[in-house]
Parts: sequence; structure tokens; C-alpha cells
Amino acid sequence: MFDRSLIDEFFPFDEFRDGQRGCLEFILDSFESGKRCVIIEAPTGSGKSAIGLGISRFFNSVYYLTIQKVLQSQIINDFGDSGRIVDLKGRATYPCTFYDRYDVKSVSPADLARIKDEGVDCNHGFCRKKQKRYKIPQCFPSWAAGGFGSLSTLPKGMEYSACPYYEQVFKAINAHTCLMNFSSFLYQTHMSHRFGPRELLIIDEAHQLEPQLLNFISITLNDKRLQRYGIKLEEYQTPEEYWIFFQETDIITKILMLIEDAKDMEDVKGQDEYLSLAKKLRTFIHCMEREEEWIAEYEKGKDYNTVKLKPVFVHTKSYPYVLDYGNRCLMMSATILDVGVFCGSLGIAKSDIAAFRMKNRFPISNRPIYIRSAGNLAGGKKKMPEWGPRLLDKVDEVIAEHPDDRGIIHTHNFAIADLLVGKSVHRDRFLFQNNFSSKEQMLKVHGMTPGSIIVAPAMHEGLDLIGDLSRFQIICKLPWANFFDDKQLARRVELDTRFYVWLCALKLCQSMGRSVRSEDDYANTYVMDGGFMNFLNRAGSMIPSWIRDAVQVE
Repeated sequence: MFDRSLIDEFFPFDEFRDGQRGCLEFILDSFESGKRCVIIEAPTGSGKSAIGLGISRFFNSVYYLTIQKVLQSQIINDFGDSGRIVDLKGRATYPCTFYDRYDVKSVSPADLARIKDEGVDCNHGFCRKKQKRYKIPQCFPSWAAGGFGSLSTLPKGMEYSACPYYEQVFKAINAHTCLMNFSSFLYQTHMSHRFGPRELLIIDEAHQLEPQLLNFISITLNDKRLQRYGIKLEEYQTPEEYWIFFQETDIITKILMLIEDAKDMEDVKGQDEYLSLAKKLRTFIHCMEREEEWIAEYEKGKDYNTVKLKPVFVHTKSYPYVLDYGNRCLMMSATILDVGVFCGSLGIAKSDIAAFRMKNRFPISNRPIYIRSAGNLAGGKKKMPEWGPRLLDKVDEVIAEHPDDRGIIHTHNFAIADLLVGKSVHRDRFLFQNNFSSKEQMLKVHGMTPGSIIVAPAMHEGLDLIGDLSRFQIICKLPWANFFDDKQLARRVELDTRFYVWLCALKLCQSMGRSVRSEDDYANTYVMDGGFMNFLNRAGSMIPSWIRDAVQVE
């Protein structure tokens, strides 16, 4: 079925890294044997993108999904010149050109001059703000489907629309490989319904699929605006009671009325939020009819009340929302860790999958993991006065060994971060994420400041500290998820304790992968939690050999 002689031609580079060709052959063999999903665990430096794009050439139509816009841009920068890949992002990414093409009478001359000078994005363009629609005839040619458009010609270089956003949508629909982030994909397939199934679905950072689905399906509803239509949210104990309440109050009709209110106020954000909310409520009602398990959380406020509704599992949604959009699926991540837990969370049958764990190609000598135990750090904030001073001493000890090096401290929570920022003797070297408007701003300052150290409660992913941006990293505490304030997670843990261990292993491995980003890169990792070795035993095969082999107990 697949011509192996084409592997060299289809691979985007002239040479293969260690393990890449074998991985490509495994994927093709697995698909040929009838497996629908192939799961690849590939550590940093394995070249996941090249593997995915090499496989994509064996298929006629492909989706490539990733977690962040910055990763989309990176793939386009590295591989986009082939012409086969088109990326699609949200409306706000693209400039509205309507005001450049028309003198708009409904806009004052001063506002029009400002708009032309400063620019406006497609999410706040003329169609959304003034016409209260998602598209208008003035942005489409007269030969558009159904005679919708009114333009006799299109701007130079445009094939479908004068609107940059819809032009990019058109290109993405017709591209061999459509590159999207998870959020954009879920919107395009389940809000606008523009995209259908393709031959291959590639999911990068696949360990993020379940939380992305959970976030997309979960509902946060308040009665701030609903009160004008006679709806005040009451506190109920179960989702089923809210289901009945929503039916009795005809809440979806009231939400649709709020959409019209938002249009009248030119509130673009409100329109989108209420439209999404209406669709989520329909999904919730359907789930209740199917007797699926959800949780409900109620928060009483001074002026309005809020209800949060979350599914306990998303395994009934992974296929209709994502996996059914590919006849075959390639899922890649540096941290799959446990195929059973991963597939169970998504409802994928083991008979449908083949899994492959690539080796770490970075020398162990470049990435040693040292145990600098500060003792048992369990017990949460209540026990922190007992072990906090010990941890502080250990952190200061390690920093003293790196007087000129940049580094990062993974604190896992804000309580430890506050302790270090407030009392460390090296606090003048710290960059705390709370003191910056964005992660990008903090990284810019970090790169310009010799010897600076990032203090990060929650930066175990999406951080590329290549080269001397980090020559050491400290793991203060095992990153156990806090389910005491999260009813959804608490129920998951109650039903599947292995999932709880997997979550901790996931954050731990992701944290350890922030600082050594290439074969020639190097950094020391220091673990302060005295329970680390016991956790390695408990987690078992979840922890890859590239971590186990690098551990050195001091």
C-alpha cells in the first residue's frame, strides 16, 4: 500500500536523525496492518514535525494539529515553502481591509482615519461591528456561491475573497495539509462546520488533547445579563437538577436573545461568547439525555451567580469532535508515558492502536538529574512551615553553585514561589512570572539579563530555554495535581487512581524537558522532593528510560 522507496523523497530533510527512519517505517507498517491510530512518544530533539510531515506525503489530504500558535508559525517557517502546508488561525490574526477599500459613511472621519492608521483585525472588522454579520457581499466576488458577492474583481493575489481571513480559510480548505491549533480546529469543525474529514489527522502534543476537549465542552454560565430576562441561577447539587432548570426556564432562547443584544451594542466578544454558550448548553442537554456523568460547581456572587458544568470524562467526545476527522490518526508527544491511561482517557480501543517509544538522543552527561533532598514535602500549605525552610536552604545551595548561569525553578505552586521570591538570598536574580504582562516579555528580559533565574509555578510546557537561557533547573516539589478544589478531577481520581499518577508524571517529565533542547545543549536538573525515588517506583514504566538513566543520588 505504501511505497517505502518514497520515504527518502518525502522526508523534509536530506539526512535522518537517529531513530527517525525507523519511526517512519513503524508508522507505515502499522497503518498497513490495519491500525487506525499510531502513537509516537518522541523526546525533545527527535524531530516530531519532520516525522509527521514525512508521513503526510503518503496521503492526499491531511490535518496537522498542534497546541500553540507559536508552534504553527514555527512549522510554517521551517517547512511552509513547499506550498503544501497552509496554516489557519483565528479571525483576530488577520487584518480587516474593508476600510482601506471603502469610505464608510457610518464611521466618523476621525475614527476612519484612526482605523486606517492603527488597523483593525477581522474579528472587529466592519462586518462584525457595523453589519452584525460574519461576512458581507462587499468582500466577495459576484461569482461567489449563491450570488452572494458584489465585487466585480478581487485584489491582486486573492482567489476567493477580499477579506484576508476568508481568503486564508479558502486556502486552508483546499490545501494538502491544513495546519491549525486545537482551538481553531474545534471552532472551524464544530462552530462554523467548514471542514470535513481528511485521509490523515496528525496531532502533535497529543497529551494535551483531553484537556483541550474538556475545556471546549465545559460550561461557565453566569446570570449577570440573564437576570434582565428573569433568570437567576440557583444552587443545585447535581447537573441533572440544572438540566431540569435549563429546560424549565428555556435558557437557550434567552441566550439567543443576549446574542441580539450584543449585536445591538456592537459587542463582538459577547456575540461569540453567547453563541458558543448556546451550543455548549445543547451539548450538555444531549449528554444528560444520554446519562453521561458531569459535575456542577456553584459560586454565589455579590451581583450575579456562576455555575460551572464539566464532564467527568471526554472519551465519548474524542471521536465526534476530533478523531473522526481523519481516516487514520498519527498522535505524537514527548510525554505519552502510559498508552493505557492515554487511550482510556480518550476512549480509544487498544486494538485500534500501535505505539512506539523513541530513544532520547541527547548524551546523559549533558542532562544529569541530581537528587538534593529537602525531605518529605507532602502535606500541602499546612505542612509548609515544617519543610519550607529546608527547601529554601537547598535551593539557595544549588543557586550558589551556579553564580553566573541562567536557570529556572519549577515551584509547582505559588506558595513555594512566594517563599523563594520573598526569602531567598539570591532573590535579586529572580524573574517571577507574576511581575510580567506575558511570558514573552519575561523571556525577553531573561535573555538580556546575565545570571537571571525564572521562578515558575506553572511553566512546565511551552518554554524553550535553549542554550545558555538555562544551564540548570530546579524541581522543588513533585507536581501532584490538587483535586481538593476541583470536583471534576476529584471524581476522575476516584474512578482511576492511575490517571492521577500519570498527571504527575506528565508534568514532571515536561518540566525536566525545558532546558536541554538540542544534542549539544546541556543543563543540570536538581530535584528537591525526598519522595522522588518512591515516585519513580510507583510510576513504573510511565517514566521513560531517558529520565531514569540520568538520575544520580547525592
